Amino acid sequence: MMTSLCPCPAPVFARLPDFPSLSQSIGFQLTGLIIVFIALGSIWMLLEIIGRVFKKAAAAKHAGQPARATVTPMAPADAGTSAAVVAVITASVHQMLPEQPLRVVNISVPKHTADWALEGRRHIFSSHKVR
Repeated sequence: MMTSLCPCPAPVFARLPDFPSLSQSIGFQLTGLIIVFIALGSIWMLLEIIGRVFKKAAAAKHAGQPARATVTPMAPADAGTSAAVVAVITASVHQMLPEQPLRVVNISVPKHTADWALEGRRHIFSSHKVR
């Protein structure tokens, strides 16, 4: 008869039955799920803490800078641009660039280009063989 020299209990896997019952299987699965959720929660909390540290560092970095100037919409340059359009464009620029000071200087509509004519010309020229 062979006895173990170590007084410690047998490893967990040695104590598992060869054919666990349904209740034991469910218990094993629930234990595994709990361990996984605890690990995921720990990672989530760690990332939250790191994110808050970075936010405080960024706030401290920007604390010495002057306060952001208020953005006032410019007057419409032409009759086609209404004050509402200028306000919407200014608000969207402010939303896209929240950390940067901005001032809308000019709003202009691009000149109409004949895109279809250019595409047709490109198609015609590409169909010709170069000698």
